[in-house]
Amino acid sequence: MKVSEGEVSGAKPCLTLGTGFVWEVPDTPELMDSSDSEDQDVPKKKEKRMRKSEMIAQSKEEEQRLHQLELSRLEEGRSPQSAMDFEAMLQGSPNSSAVWIQFISFHLESAEVDKTKAVARRACR
Repeated sequence: MKVSEGEVSGAKPCLTLGTGFVWEVPDTPELMDSSDSEDQDVPKKKEKRMRKSEMIAQSKEEEQRLHQLELSRLEEGRSPQSAMDFEAMLQGSPNSSAVWIQFISFHLESAEVDKTKAVARRACR
């Protein structure tokens, strides 16, 4: 018994294509997908490998910068400039009320009320 395509009951309709699959894809940008063009919008930087002498020079510059930072922290007459400086001072003298008050006023000057409250709570412990 031979059944034709139109006579099959319960069969789902198929998609019919007018043309077959195209194996040759042109390299023109007009015919490329939008996903491919998104990748081309961002220019790719070629990462330049650093020479050994450049790496040594860069590490020496970083070492000099860190050395200057450490020296500035060791100066006795210098007032704290950041929250990290105050934290370092508090490590040295955690029971100094003057340091806690300066730390609180530092945060108040920069309008950081939540941080001010947190420091004040820590000071009261």
